[in-house]
Amino acid sequence: MLSTPTLWFTCAVVALIAEFVTGTFYLLVVALALAGGGLAALSGLGAAAELTAASLTGVIGLWLVTRWKQRHANPRQPRREADFGQPVRIVSVAGNGQARVHYRGTEWDAELLDPTLSRGQTGYITDSDGGRLKISSTPPGQH
Repeated sequence: MLSTPTLWFTCAVVALIAEFVTGTFYLLVVALALAGGGLAALSGLGAAAELTAASLTGVIGLWLVTRWKQRHANPRQPRREADFGQPVRIVSVAGNGQARVHYRGTEWDAELLDPTLSRGQTGYITDSDGGRLKISSTPPGQH
């Protein structure tokens, strides 16, 4: 069985590898929080101190990454998400402008920005709000 510090540090390395794959900075915070728990475990402080160290490291790291992203955000620069401008097939439409669309092999919640869009038509991703895609009848940049 792995010792507690070894478990903390192994999980930290896994999170760090995942960070290298995704590049989000948030998994870096998770890796650092796990390493903080591992350091507390190495000190022999007990489970409560390990969890506290990991939690505090995570909260402080999240706060720092959020501040850094806010400072370095360029509001004039358009969003360049990989999905931006991609076509989707409209699967169903609700009366309130909400819809389900087929994209990347699955169905997504969507908001139709053009009321003329209907089931079976192709729309284009113009933005997203959380997990909800915003769909227009024309590709972005073509009005």
